Amino acid sequence: MDSPTAKPALKKLILENLARAYTSSGKDGIATGNHYQSVTLGVERTTGFRSDRDTFMDQLDFHERRVLDLGSNLGEISRAARARGAALVDGYEYDSFFVELAQTVNAYNGTTRVSFFQRDITDRAIYRERYDIVLALSVYIYLQDVLPSLADIIDGVLVLETHRLEHNLESTYLDPIGRFFPSHVFLGASDWGSGLDKAGQRAVIAFAKSDEGLRAHLTGIGLANREFGAVRCVGTELNIRAIDVKRTAWYDQFFNAFAFESPQELLTAVHRTDVDTEMLAQDRDFGENGMGGWVYWLIYVKGALQHAQGEALGAGNVYYDLLARHWKGDPGRVADYGNPERLRALVHRRFRDFALFRANPDAPLEVEPLRLVVTKGPAAPSPTRSVKRIYEIGSEVPVETTTIDGYHRLFLARLFGHAQMPCDFVAEHDAVPGQGA
Repeated sequence: MDSPTAKPALKKLILENLARAYTSSGKDGIATGNHYQSVTLGVERTTGFRSDRDTFMDQLDFHERRVLDLGSNLGEISRAARARGAALVDGYEYDSFFVELAQTVNAYNGTTRVSFFQRDITDRAIYRERYDIVLALSVYIYLQDVLPSLADIIDGVLVLETHRLEHNLESTYLDPIGRFFPSHVFLGASDWGSGLDKAGQRAVIAFAKSDEGLRAHLTGIGLANREFGAVRCVGTELNIRAIDVKRTAWYDQFFNAFAFESPQELLTAVHRTDVDTEMLAQDRDFGENGMGGWVYWLIYVKGALQHAQGEALGAGNVYYDLLARHWKGDPGRVADYGNPERLRALVHRRFRDFALFRANPDAPLEVEPLRLVVTKGPAAPSPTRSVKRIYEIGSEVPVETTTIDGYHRLFLARLFGHAQMPCDFVAEHDAVPGQGA
C-alpha cells in the first residue's frame, strides 16, 4: 500500500509563492527580489538572479562545523553548507516571508539540522551563539557596525562576499575588517548578477583571527611560511596576463613625494635634487620601507640619470654606492653586492632598462614578462618579503603574492606612464621552492 505524500502540494505551494510579484524592501530599503536565489527542489532548480557560489563553498571545510548564514534569503546557501558536511546551520533573515519559504523548501527536500530565524542582523544582541564559519554574502552594508559582536562569536572564519567593488577594496573591506580578523585570503571573484553590468565584480574573502585559523577552515591550500623563488619548474607553461601598472601601492610613497604632470618634469626635479647617499641611507624611510619607500627609488632614478649623462658606472654613482654599502633588502643577491664586477653588471642591467622604458613606448613588450608566484591560500609575509596586491587590467579583485621578479621594470613602467605590463602568473605547483621552503 502506497503511503500518501504531501510533496506535490508542497512543491506547488513553493512555486506559487516564488511566482508572486513580491519584493522585500529590507530594513534599509534595499530591494531583494523574490528570485534572488535559485532554489533546488529535488532534482529541479528554479531560476534566480544570483549564480550559485559552489566555487567558493567548495574551498571551505564545513565538515562537522557550526555555520551561521547571515542574510540567508531562501536558504540555498545554508542548505549547501549542510550538504558539505556542516554539523548544523542557522540562517538569519530579516524578511519573515523568506524565512517561511526557506523552511518550506527544507520540508520538501527533507533537509535536517538547518534552521531559519527571522533576525535583524544589524542588532548586536542577536549574536550570542558561537560558530566555526559565518557566511556573509553580499550583506556587508548591514554588518559594518556589528563587526565587534561578530568577532566575539566566530571561532573560525568569516566568509564575506563584497558588494560591487570600485577601487574601494582596502578602504571599505580589508582595513576595517582586518582590525578584528587580521588574516585573509581571496577565494575569488563573483559576478555582479544577471541582467546588470557584466563588468561589475565582487570579491569573496575568507577572514580569520590568525593564519592558523584560516588554514584550518580551508581545503587544499599550501603550507604556511613556504617561500618560492620567481622561477618556473622546467616544462611548465607561461600564464601571461596584463597587470594594471598604476595600481602598485608599494611605489606610492615615491610618486606622492615626486608628484608631477609628466615623467620629464619628474626627471628634471630628481636631476636638480642633491642626493647624499650616506645621509639618505640613514633615513628612517630607507631602513623601514626599502623598495616600498621613496628613498630607494629616488637614489635609483638619480643614479640612472648620472649614468645617462656619461658618468662612469661604479663607485661614485649614487645608486651603485647604495647597493655596495647599505642595501640588504634582497638576500638572494648578497653575492652580487659583495662582488664589484657582478654589482656593476646588475646595476648596468637596471640602468639599461631605465633607458629602454624612457625611450620606447613599447618597452613593456620588449622585456621579459614579470613573474609572480600565486600560492594556494594566503600569501605568507617573511622578514624580507611583504604581501603585494597585483590587479589585472579591468579587475577589482587582486591576486596577492610575496614573490615578484621585476620590481624595477614595473617601477619604470609606472614612471614613464605605461598603462599595463605583461606578467607571468606562476602557480605554486609550477614554482621552484626558494629559501625557507
